[in-house]
Amino acid sequence: MAKEAGGAGDAGDMRDVREVTGGKDEWARHWQYPGVPGLDLLRARYVRHSFSRHSHEGFVLGAVFRGIEDVVMPQGTIQARPGTVVMINPEVPHAAHAGVPEGWSYATLYPSAQVVAGIAEETTSLRGTAGFAETIVEDADTARLIRGVHRAAEEGNALAADSLLRIAVARLLRRHGQSLPARAPTVALLAELTAQQTFSTGQHLVLDARGAGLVAAALALVLRAPFLVVVGAAVVVTAGVRAISG
Repeated sequence: MAKEAGGAGDAGDMRDVREVTGGKDEWARHWQYPGVPGLDLLRARYVRHSFSRHSHEGFVLGAVFRGIEDVVMPQGTIQARPGTVVMINPEVPHAAHAGVPEGWSYATLYPSAQVVAGIAEETTSLRGTAGFAETIVEDADTARLIRGVHRAAEEGNALAADSLLRIAVARLLRRHGQSLPARAPTVALLAELTAQQTFSTGQHLVLDARGAGLVAAALALVLRAPFLVVVGAAVVVTAGVRAISG
């Protein structure tokens, strides 16, 4: 929601600003604008810098406006260039580096899953967890909207920034949206379930067969095994522990 109905704010609206420079030809600004809660913004130019494999809790919507960025996705490498929009769903691992010697300049939005879910509910007929079916599309108009969100936020115009964000996300969801499959349990969730599967004997914790299976599943997830392998590891270990314990 917009902070002010009238639009223009001031420099005091900016918080969590991190200016990063890598020399005269590299710079980055990653920040949050309180006028649009649930959104991080990154505008940068990179030449030698690269991003190792990582993921985000929320969504990534990126628009390159100069140069080429190679984005390494699980299904292969895509080239983001001017006029394209990159869409990455939550928890999808990816890496990135320059696709040409001169590097790339881009504007990226990181809306939270809650923000995207709210826009999907208001503007689409998607059911369940809304996300994107494609990773990169040719869409110069939406790329301009993404840069417009940055400009409005930098000018302190909360109403414009919020409106442009909602238009951009709604446009992408209507054209490229889908209901995402249920996500596999995370290591943190499995660790919590493991703790719940233990029982206390005096001052000691004793792990039962189900807990051992969950530990095996957690290790398989850490090693980035396919989900069926994760489930299989849990089943086999649980059965093995039960057989040993009689």
